[in-house]
Amino acid sequence: MPLKHLKPGALSKGATVPPDYSPILYYHTFFRRKMQAVFLKKVSQDVEAHQIKPQTLLPA
Repeated sequence: MPLKHLKPGALSKGATVPPDYSPILYYHTFFRRKMQAVFLKKVSQDVEAHQIKPQTLLPA
């Protein structure tokens, strides 16, 4: 069952996802969250190392 036949929002609920796709989606989500956490940690370390105020990172 190709992914294009799934209804919109089906992937977020995970109810109608075929068994073949659920592990891929699970690991993709997990990997993305892990990378995001690593990235945010790196950014916060850089901010602490350079004593950058968070306000200066945002556009004026």
